Amino acid sequence: MRFKGKIENMIIGCIMNKSIYKNIILGLIFLILSLNLASQESYIKDRWDVKIGYSMPNVPYWVDFINKYPFNQWNLSLEGNYGFSEYFTGGLYVGFSDMTYYKIWLAPDSIQYIGEWNYAKVFSYGGKINFHILPIFIKNNDFRFDLYLTGRVGGYYFNKNKFEYNTGVGFAFYPGKHFGFYTEYSYGNYMMNTMSLRGGIVIKFNQ
Repeated sequence: MRFKGKIENMIIGCIMNKSIYKNIILGLIFLILSLNLASQESYIKDRWDVKIGYSMPNVPYWVDFINKYPFNQWNLSLEGNYGFSEYFTGGLYVGFSDMTYYKIWLAPDSIQYIGEWNYAKVFSYGGKINFHILPIFIKNNDFRFDLYLTGRVGGYYFNKNKFEYNTGVGFAFYPGKHFGFYTEYSYGNYMMNTMSLRGGIVIKFNQ
């Protein structure tokens, strides 16, 4: 009788475990369907956003031929992006930098180097594209987070036009429906630097 009771308990336990597993699977299916049906439209496609950002590159000098120019450089940028698909946005950007640097050169008819502080206005411009990751998993018009890969190609003017490019990752949070904050970390050839950490405010429309 005890052996029979153990068998009955094992059978009941298996049935209950199967029921639990079934409920878990059904719950996961329901959750996935809910996320996909939460919105009939993409919250990226046809969206406009405007970003105002500030960055301070973290490379302490610029190397030109054999001379080094230590400098302080900040950059203020304005960009506009449009969602042309469910996962991609793209647009244009312009930027302005006020640069302070120390120029060194060899004095005429001498073996000594001399230098002086210089100031320059640097303007940047170009195009940008962003791949938004979260819409792959979450479909919701009022979703307040954004995680994306970003890249841009353009130029800057410092005595003459020069080429720049960089790629990176960005994150945004929207405490309001149309207003939020963003930060981006990028790597490449960025206005005489290799890396940049940018942050600022973002305003989105058509949602």
